[in-house]
Amino acid sequence: QSATANRAFNSTNGNDMNDDSTVVAMGSYSMRFGGYGSLEEELEQQGVYELRMADTFDSVDNPVDSKSLLPGGRWVNTNSGHNGVAVSGNVDGSFLPDKKGEQGATLNRSFSSDMEQPSRQVAEPLVRYDPIAAEKLLFLQPAKWLVRNVQIAFPFGFWLAGVVLDTVLGCEKPNRTHRAKQLNSIIASLGPAIIKAGQALASRPDLLPSEYLNELQKLQDDVPTFNNDIAFRIVEEELKQKFGGVFELVEPEPVAAASIGQVYKGRLLKNGQTVAIKIQRPNTEEIVALDLYVLRWWGGVYNGIFRLLGRDIDLQSVMDDFGNLLYAEIDYVAEAANARRFSELYAQDVAIADVFVPKVYSELTTRKVLTMEWVDGFRLTDRENLEAYNLDREKLVDTLVQCSLRQIMENGFFHADPHAGNLLATKEGRLCYLDFGMMSYAAAAQRNGFLLAVVHIVNRDWGELVRVYQKLGFIPDGTDVKPIEDALEAALPDVLNTDISELNFKNVVGKLGDIMYTYPFSLPPFYISIIRCLGVLE
Repeated sequence: QSATANRAFNSTNGNDMNDDSTVVAMGSYSMRFGGYGSLEEELEQQGVYELRMADTFDSVDNPVDSKSLLPGGRWVNTNSGHNGVAVSGNVDGSFLPDKKGEQGATLNRSFSSDMEQPSRQVAEPLVRYDPIAAEKLLFLQPAKWLVRNVQIAFPFGFWLAGVVLDTVLGCEKPNRTHRAKQLNSIIASLGPAIIKAGQALASRPDLLPSEYLNELQKLQDDVPTFNNDIAFRIVEEELKQKFGGVFELVEPEPVAAASIGQVYKGRLLKNGQTVAIKIQRPNTEEIVALDLYVLRWWGGVYNGIFRLLGRDIDLQSVMDDFGNLLYAEIDYVAEAANARRFSELYAQDVAIADVFVPKVYSELTTRKVLTMEWVDGFRLTDRENLEAYNLDREKLVDTLVQCSLRQIMENGFFHADPHAGNLLATKEGRLCYLDFGMMSYAAAAQRNGFLLAVVHIVNRDWGELVRVYQKLGFIPDGTDVKPIEDALEAALPDVLNTDISELNFKNVVGKLGDIMYTYPFSLPPFYISIIRCLGVLE
């Protein structure tokens, strides 16, 4: 990494920064979050570095000392931890332990030869999923996991016994739809963490056949709200202030509820701004940790059973990937950092016309409470209101497509769950993104590999497609790839011969999924997220 390729510059800011600070511009920043230019500069520095964010704005857009709030507009060099997003790495590409501040999310990365910018990585939670530590802790508390073990193991055991019996009798494939519905019903009855796991499995064509994927995609977070008094007490414990001293409710009850938290519409007393207050359900982290522990233990048991059925699946590894994603989703500080980064990369004042991201109120956000700007709007499926306000649906969809391609193909930092509930059309015709708990990142080599795969599919070059999959790590070394090439040749031409106006992404992915289930594929998280994102968008 030569000096000509890495440029650093010094800058000072008399309001917020010490005169000897080093400021490194890491992208185009929204005026809401600092407005510090659009240069893509790189660090020229040897050894270990750590970065933090500075120039944060409060809820009335006054600049404040970043040490008291979440990260804002610029990355600066620092030698000690701060409460903000920390990035740890080494310019020679080695991986280093991250150094966390007292509060905030962390970003881990190592620089590759293409010098991917660290600020484009997904924010990680302050408390990260550690399956080994959780196992050591929970194993000594059998009263906690024995009952839950029975609740989870018995219904899954009966389902698995049915699958094994079908296999022995030679009717496993004809009975798949029936067994898939049984599995869906079991997952839906076992609580939020299990439902989240089922939703994650719905994007894993390498683990489950299409009948199961189609059924699990129907899983919804159908959960009741929890008591207002409990919710407000959580806010007061987190913010160290009385709820009524900060907020005034616009609606007396939650306007939305999901498996992790519920949302209130309120107003800030100090400036009258309308806000969305997302409050996490009580004991969420403890419940998630317990369910992950039980699922991971049974994953080890099922690994052996699946091998007897001819499937070499590492369910414990799958659960570890899922645990990392879930722990990120339940940390609202990480979500706030992701929202800011998304705005800095894609919002209309810096990147894409008519894309809007709600503002984060940093001083009113913790790991369990997230306060954001309230946005009035309509779902893209709300035909009646879109027509009533004369909103151009074709333009909204075009904005969505352009923004999605920019996310996935250009920057690699993308919203991994853009379903109808997370997208709004404002009355002004802008496209608003919501809920930044499920984000993903693909490095340049992974993005290029994905594009090459698309090119080879279009060109029907199955040998080159398989080689791309090998380079991406989808297929283990030493695998005989000729049967995979033959399977691609047999499966894909039919869907590719469709007229372009009728070409269906889901059908193409479905055919690929059948092959990935049949042969020894192992899909990494970034690819799963891209497939999920594109499928939801379609």
